[in-house]
Amino acid sequence: MTLNALCYHPQTLFLDSEEMLSQLERHPRIAFAHFQREDGSNLEVRKLPPLGIQAKATDPAGHIKSFLNNSSRVLFLSGKRGSS
Repeated sequence: MTLNALCYHPQTLFLDSEEMLSQLERHPRIAFAHFQREDGSNLEVRKLPPLGIQAKATDPAGHIKSFLNNSSRVLFLSGKRGSS
């Protein structure tokens, strides 16, 4: 049994910074901003603080718990299924 390995030159797999920026310009962006509706309700949007799991800490999920305790509504999204 033989395995046919595919070999690619690094230039076909990776983009340099100029090419990456050029490619990104083609896609829409999400801009976060403070917004207040006509009825006076506030749709708060803000940059997230560091929320990573600190495996060596006494409370590894402490950052996330603190954030959730001080937030009214939170929506969690994931770019992929499963663990990384």
